[in-house]
Amino acid sequence: MADRWTEQALSQSGMAWTILRNGLYAELIGMLAAPRGGRITTPFGNSPISAVARADLAEEASKVLGDPNAHAGVTHELSGHTSFSVPDLAQRLGVAYEPISLSAERERLSQLPLLPLQPAMLLSIFSAATGGFLLTDARDFAKARIQASRSTRDSLRIGRHGGVVRCNIGQRILPAVSKGNAR
Repeated sequence: MADRWTEQALSQSGMAWTILRNGLYAELIGMLAAPRGGRITTPFGNSPISAVARADLAEEASKVLGDPNAHAGVTHELSGHTSFSVPDLAQRLGVAYEPISLSAERERLSQLPLLPLQPAMLLSIFSAATGGFLLTDARDFAKARIQASRSTRDSLRIGRHGGVVRCNIGQRILPAVSKGNAR
């Protein structure tokens, strides 16, 4: 765990430090769970996920930078305030959630132009989600005195336009997906 090693090295360095442990980005979950062929097949399981919007993380970082002494020697665990599951997301989109197996997803990923580390990273996310390990109540936004939250409400905005589903994930609008068309 390189991140934890780095955190330990910082905390033992004698320098002033603050650590922001960002949770899984809501925008990433939205992109990975985008429907293909009118259904979501990505194997996220059924457990809730505490994803967080990048805009919330940026706001948190700016608050910490604005008052570094108040956060010196503190590790903030940052996750979304409202958890959601991919089956719930599918229901909101009006599409089926039919997750494929992790081995089938590994095969699908092997056919994509990904960097060598990406399939393993993505399978790790899917496996953690399936096991319920992406749900947390560690939300230190209150420690930094910010009013969150965009995490689910704004990060996973969903709209329908003439039978076509669009997901607005944070600042990025995913391509429209027709319920009947493969993507």
